[in-house]
Amino acid sequence: MIGLLIKDIYYMKKSVITYGFIIVVLSIYAYIRNYQMMVICILPIVCSTLIISGIRSDLNMKWKEFSLSMPLTRFETKISKYIEYLVLCLMGALIGLLIGIIGTIIKDNMVIDIVLTYMITGLVISLLSGAFLLYLINLFGGEKGERIDILMIAVYISVGGIYVGTIKLLHTYFSFDNQILNFILLGISVILFVISATMSTLDFKIARKE
Repeated sequence: MIGLLIKDIYYMKKSVITYGFIIVVLSIYAYIRNYQMMVICILPIVCSTLIISGIRSDLNMKWKEFSLSMPLTRFETKISKYIEYLVLCLMGALIGLLIGIIGTIIKDNMVIDIVLTYMITGLVISLLSGAFLLYLINLFGGEKGERIDILMIAVYISVGGIYVGTIKLLHTYFSFDNQILNFILLGISVILFVISATMSTLDFKIARKE
């Protein structure tokens, strides 16, 4: 399992410079435009998309066929992607939180409740997107590798749109405390992420029995 994580980290490092540049540009833009909260929300989403670099590298190197000759189970191969995705989400959330807090302190406009709301929003969208994206990739396999980028964009846009629409709908017809609602949605996203990981591994266990 650890070897799989190291392998993907090695592949992902090729994209780190590009993502680092994006983070710097976003941070500068947010500071100039006074949109520090935007960084807190967006960075978990941006960092989570790094998983695609590892998946694309696996497809290009035909890792699936190569791994058959190694002492690895399909469970380890698939669950490692979920672990990596979760780590990337949390890493993005921490970096975004740090940059956002520094920016709001400099601007002297920090409100803890707002900071938490934007951080949780970024985590919810990235976790929900990951739950659907990774399951769909596992379901269709490497044969659809050339469409992964399109699939990723479609999933993130769809999840983001549904999330925003749901929040507006709930606030229109119900009276919810923002923080309570945020933590409920975060809990739901974590549960769906775990369900997605479980379903992906169960699919392969069933396939092996057949």
